[in-house]
Amino acid sequence: MKGGYERTTNGCGTPSAEGNETFNGEVDFGHCCDLHDCHYDSCNFGKDNADMMFEYCLVYACRDRYAPGDTLDECERAAYLFSDLVHSYGGYAYNVSQETSCIPCSKT
Repeated sequence: MKGGYERTTNGCGTPSAEGNETFNGEVDFGHCCDLHDCHYDSCNFGKDNADMMFEYCLVYACRDRYAPGDTLDECERAAYLFSDLVHSYGGYAYNVSQETSCIPCSKT
């Protein structure tokens, strides 16, 4: 941890993600985004690992809410799209987080 840094999370906080913290108003993706922020802040956690865990979190949020069928399929497609965008365009955010924070995540 770098001196004086306090970890913060902002949900799905980039301007392009506004309105995407829920799917269909029923599945909350915000906790996945907060965990992803934590992983990006963690020393040497690895961007690919953080992004993979983010994808799992999003997909399982869908699976926890919906039974197999069209709505689950739509939710999973949204989760994979969101994950792909973060994986493709999150490099800058990851690098900045590693440079400014590098704090291990708590176990809670």
